[in-house]
Amino acid sequence: MFSQKGSTTLIVVVLLVALMVGVGGSIILMAITYKNQEQALRTDIEDQQRKIEANFDSMWKIITQKVQVLDKYSDDFKEVVRGYTQGRYGQNGSQAMFQWLKEHNVPIDASLYKEIMVTIEARRLGFEREQRILSEMAAQHKKFYVTMPSMWFVSGSPVQVQIISSDKTKAVIESGRENDTELFKDNSNTLEKK
Repeated sequence: MFSQKGSTTLIVVVLLVALMVGVGGSIILMAITYKNQEQALRTDIEDQQRKIEANFDSMWKIITQKVQVLDKYSDDFKEVVRGYTQGRYGQNGSQAMFQWLKEHNVPIDASLYKEIMVTIEARRLGFEREQRILSEMAAQHKKFYVTMPSMWFVSGSPVQVQIISSDKTKAVIESGRENDTELFKDNSNTLEKK
């Protein structure tokens, strides 16, 4: 049937074809795997960006509404004091309000301010955590485009993410210096201004 030389040639050809199919199949599987991983991470990044938007929106609504409650409390307190002083000191009782406050040494309820500060800090830290997660995801996604062998199988470009920051922070990053550590230098953030 086949000569020794012919059967050896056939075996070599079959092995080469099998090797080529194996290598080709492996390359195709690698391409599919890397593309799927890249697409999954891209989708997760887009989802994280939506979460950050919702987090930011919720953060500002909660903080704003808590401040509105504090303002309402303050306005209601003023009305109660006005009513009391007018009842006690007559029609011009509002002029005597200062005297009444001085006599009664009315303390400001600091717990409301503390609650707002706790809310601000907690919500801002949560927002920062979500942005950090997004930044880490974007870095992981970029690795698909700059490391081998994944860079051979993915197309397009890395996802660009927008980290929310302030003009002050951007200036500090650009200059490499942050020397402004005094919170109330212009006294615009004090209670006495009201």
